[in-house]
Amino acid sequence: MNLLAQRPEWRVELRRLVLSDELLALPSTVEQLVQAVTELRRSIDALVEAQARSDERRDVLLSDLVVRGRGWDEGQEQYLVAEVSVGIGLSDVERAARRAALLGRLRPALPVVAGERLLFEAAEAATRGGVWCFLGARAIAPDE
Repeated sequence: MNLLAQRPEWRVELRRLVLSDELLALPSTVEQLVQAVTELRRSIDALVEAQARSDERRDVLLSDLVVRGRGWDEGQEQYLVAEVSVGIGLSDVERAARRAALLGRLRPALPVVAGERLLFEAAEAATRGGVWCFLGARAIAPDE
């Protein structure tokens, strides 16, 4: 052993003779695997993000009504994202708020629910969530 410590070139040669080519190539193979796993992780992350965006897009497209118009005060283009139901429930308000928020990432959007009746918990959620309510011909602003 002392002789191998004194002559490093012998140690390298002895390793080459004792160890198989596969074992000698193992560090390089492991590095290649680490790189492949890293690339795979990036690809999976990108696919997960793309799927999330696709699901969000689909959610907005499932809105009962999307209306584009211009605001009275500034004339800025806005979108109304509406959920329509005879009886407006909590889930209608939550859906309108969620879908308007998703569209709102790209364009100014207001959440709206419309119907004949408004359940109490839905009215409270609309006030908290900034959702406009239309009951027949009557508009109720979120702050009312």
